[in-house]
Amino acid sequence: MLSIRTTLLAGVSVVAALGTLAAADGPAVSGQESRRDGLQPPALSNRAGSDAPDRASRAGGQTRDVRTVAAAIAEQQHSWGVAQFDCLDELWGRESGWRPTATNDDSGAYGIPQALPGSKMRAAGADWRTNAVTQIEWGMSYIDARHGSPCGALDAYETRGWY
Repeated sequence: MLSIRTTLLAGVSVVAALGTLAAADGPAVSGQESRRDGLQPPALSNRAGSDAPDRASRAGGQTRDVRTVAAAIAEQQHSWGVAQFDCLDELWGRESGWRPTATNDDSGAYGIPQALPGSKMRAAGADWRTNAVTQIEWGMSYIDARHGSPCGALDAYETRGWY
């Protein structure tokens, strides 16, 4: 039996957002869609529950809602608020356009967080090649361990060109 507590984010529950990820045929988020173009990061709200989305509820796919799911994971697993998500949104928007199959032809970096090599994300799940949630969780853990926060990672990226 699955038990998932839902968290409301801008009026959308994490479970509903995950369902949209699984079912939507909508356009992928492109690297051009960013705050500079008027796209705002998902609003974070007070937590209704502290459980992250269950692995069994995950689905691959890419829609604008992947950012909503990422905001929920950032808040629930890392206690990162709006300012930190804003940095994460900027970083991953530049790196991959939030596309789980984004590949850097020069370096071989892969996925939403542009892991190098991409196979590092296997530690977060066998579906690392296609599952946006697996990639997001791995990327956030990497950022937390290496930089302490998304804003720290964005600062490193702006200084060195990588994080």
